[in-house]
Amino acid sequence: MKNVAFADGEQITHLRGERTWIEVSGFKGDRIFYRKSLLACGSTSWHEVALEHPAEAQSMNGFVDRVAKRVELDQNQGCAPPIATNNGSSNSSEQPSATENSAAQ
Repeated sequence: MKNVAFADGEQITHLRGERTWIEVSGFKGDRIFYRKSLLACGSTSWHEVALEHPAEAQSMNGFVDRVAKRVELDQNQGCAPPIATNNGSSNSSEQPSATENSAAQ
């Protein structure tokens, strides 16, 4: 989270976060930056958005707000499918054992 929040040459004006997300914005020279990172995919990865625009482009504020909201709404999009585990309920006729495979060859 420190890597998301702090970067050289930036003046932070907004910093919020909890255990599973962080949001930071401020100035970097004559530009405004915004970054948000949140724990996603069942706590297996982080989704992050980073934006930067000229400070005089105040019309970007609405766009930044929409992007920030979208990363929250899409928190579990693009996640790898869960890995199936063998809980002892599989039928041996469906999945031959390693010794059955060896014998068949």
